[in-house]
Amino acid sequence: MRSSPSLSTTSALALLALAAGCNVYDPAFLNRDGGVDGGDPNTDGGGGMDADVDGGMDAGDTDVDGGADAGDASMDAGDGGIVVCEDLKHPPAAPEGEPSGDRTLIFALRDPILDQQMPGARHWSSVGYDLDGLCTSGLGSHPCVPPSGDAPPVDGARGVDNVMGSAIWPAIIAVDSNFEFRIDDRMRRGEGLLVRIQGWNGMDDDPEVTVTLASTVMDDDGITPPPTPRWDGTDTFLPMYEMFHDAEGDQPIFLDTEAYVRDRVVVARLPVGELALPWGRREAQWWLRLAGAHLVGRIRADEQRLENVVLFGRYDPYDLYTTLDEFGTFDTDRTLCGGTRERRDLEDLIASMMDIRLDPTASDPDATCDALSFALGFTGYRGQWGPLWSNIIFGAPTCRDTPFP
Repeated sequence: MRSSPSLSTTSALALLALAAGCNVYDPAFLNRDGGVDGGDPNTDGGGGMDADVDGGMDAGDTDVDGGADAGDASMDAGDGGIVVCEDLKHPPAAPEGEPSGDRTLIFALRDPILDQQMPGARHWSSVGYDLDGLCTSGLGSHPCVPPSGDAPPVDGARGVDNVMGSAIWPAIIAVDSNFEFRIDDRMRRGEGLLVRIQGWNGMDDDPEVTVTLASTVMDDDGITPPPTPRWDGTDTFLPMYEMFHDAEGDQPIFLDTEAYVRDRVVVARLPVGELALPWGRREAQWWLRLAGAHLVGRIRADEQRLENVVLFGRYDPYDLYTTLDEFGTFDTDRTLCGGTRERRDLEDLIASMMDIRLDPTASDPDATCDALSFALGFTGYRGQWGPLWSNIIFGAPTCRDTPFP
């Protein structure tokens, strides 16, 4: 398999140059009217910002459709010289009205977008949203200072915050060019995420629906290969037992009973918890924990796809280090396990790219950033909700199994 030169300080600076186009989002700080609120960071990641922004979107907004925003966000100097975007990129606001629907849609997610250096809809500044109410522009506007002491990374158009997409995923993919492919392959075999939308009225706007998100597993006994999904709407996907508070599946961890649909765009705010996702290594799993997490996606007209799905929020880099400490080996001669040169280079890069605070109420431009803005794209395909299934992993290779120079 193709390998790339090891990450170095020079590599980190090159990635920083790539990031000059911006960062990605965190609608966890938005209230149901599309504005900014000061919610509990332990539940919804609500922000303590006083940004005067319009959180709504037009039905034809190219960012919801997955297209790139061609123009740079315009900015004005506000109080204290803070630069605030006139039109920050947020999910659409909740529509008015009374909930009246009884329809249920289920979508299995696949086609992850980790390599966000592509132009157009796959670019990191198209995948993400604004998380902090600021346009970090290099002109003095920033929510915090990276641990490295470097200048904060510049946001994308309309204040998009997404350094995982602009710098961190590219650095990991540089170590293993097949990283995204393997994650996609496992999701296509049934190891992914399942979205359930309940109480929908079938219209473009619905002021209240219930959204459940759960990780899925394959019916794999380690002996008989599980069936491969056909992805034609008839497949049954198995929610992971660990995604629920109870054994019957009535109390999901990732549940929003006040989600909504605006212009066919579903917007759900997710509580803090750990999602299991396939890691780009045989049988390994990545436990993703986001603060202020949101899930946004558009229901296609034929209801067979959930398009332009984005999971975004604030990510603690030490959670990434924990995963790499366990599963930092790749199908190359490279590794990101602790103590290796590549790992040290990655940690240096992360220290320079942290762009946000885990606690959105900790608004202090002189404070040290302790989180990475995060956005990950998917596409949803109609499917069926199956019984809860235990999470069983067979023989995942770990860093402990690999000798390092």
